[in-house]
Amino acid sequence: MRIPAALSLITLLELLAPATEAAGLPLVISATVDYTHNTLTISGQNFGSSPAVTLDSLPFPTQSSASSQIVANFPSDKAPSGFTPGTYFLTVQFRNQLPTIFAVDIGANGAPGPMGPAGAQGSTGVAGAPGPVGPAGLAGPAGPAGVPGPAGATGSVGLTGPAGPQGPTGPQGPGIDPAVLQQIANLQSQLDALRSAVTIAADGTVHINSEADRKDRTQGNFDDKVGDSRSVAISTSDSLKVGTNRTVTVNGTLLEQALGSVEFQSGNADVLMTPDGLIVIKGGDIQLQATDVISLQAGGAIIFKAPAVLNNP
Repeated sequence: MRIPAALSLITLLELLAPATEAAGLPLVISATVDYTHNTLTISGQNFGSSPAVTLDSLPFPTQSSASSQIVANFPSDKAPSGFTPGTYFLTVQFRNQLPTIFAVDIGANGAPGPMGPAGAQGSTGVAGAPGPVGPAGLAGPAGPAGVPGPAGATGSVGLTGPAGPQGPTGPQGPGIDPAVLQQIANLQSQLDALRSAVTIAADGTVHINSEADRKDRTQGNFDDKVGDSRSVAISTSDSLKVGTNRTVTVNGTLLEQALGSVEFQSGNADVLMTPDGLIVIKGGDIQLQATDVISLQAGGAIIFKAPAVLNNP
């Protein structure tokens, strides 16, 4: 039997696409292959909506589905007769329910062949002519009734003979590898743990609850898209590290608020803003450039302190 190498927790979370929370775990009881109509009928209980059926990694289009039965079509280019006889790994995913798994045998028992044509009916023989009926003889007189004889004695029941020797044990029937059953049990345990940590509301909202630390790691790109508003609440500190450049584009107003100080640093340059309204700019040369007017306004005095103040140098 072929089983996917691993199903990580991140892959299992992706299986939990926004859906309606179901009452119980989905369970597959049987999976039957129809070799004539090229269909796979899956029977069980607690099935969710919009099932996605795959056999190993091969997707099967869904023909019909209900809470206890799913009928899926074999791919048009892959009939049941094209599979190597053996046991295959079945996975069913739902929009509003946890996934479920099962094992399917293909080619172990072939489909019954068509009934052959009926043979030609034989010819009917010719009936012989009946012989003549002889004359009936005269009935003789009835004899007297005989005296019944005595009943015979009942025989005794014989002793039970000794048991014969035990016959040899027959060959073991085909079954699922115990290692595969253990892997299925481990996957079910992981699904139970995810069910307690992940809550899916009726409107499709997904809540992930963790009593310990949570880490999101990816070796490629991370794309986070929000269709509406985004709110992030952090109880203590927030640290963001970017390896190269970072760009923030805002189509409207950008507002950064802090109850304490706000400081921007770049090399030897430093801009500090304190809650009492003080703004301190530190660095080497500080330049103010404008294509139009530069206006300096202050409620008090404007003080210039320097060894020299140059005007239009």
